[in-house]
Amino acid sequence: MVLLGFAEDKTLFLGAAVLYGIGAGMNSPTLYAWAIDLSQPERRGRAMATVYIALEAGIGIGAFASGWIYGSDVTAIPYVFWGAALLCLLAFGFVLLGRFPKRVGK
Repeated sequence: MVLLGFAEDKTLFLGAAVLYGIGAGMNSPTLYAWAIDLSQPERRGRAMATVYIALEAGIGIGAFASGWIYGSDVTAIPYVFWGAALLCLLAFGFVLLGRFPKRVGK
């Protein structure tokens, strides 16, 4: 997302978009597997529903926030990507530093 914010030509934009796509493609299955692994077997449906709702809420909030930051000013587009990159960095820090329960089951 940082590269997308700095992209000033088509080549860098397309390269950054491919990297973004790879990251998004790796993120979804990882989140679902993590939710399944950490949930109690009899509550997996609830766990998955919670993950889906949280993702939808994040998408909705992100859409409103990025639209507000953009504000019909094309020069503000990099700020949207930089803000999203900052939030991803904070989330990554949360995952690295957070204490999570051990896998449920077995």
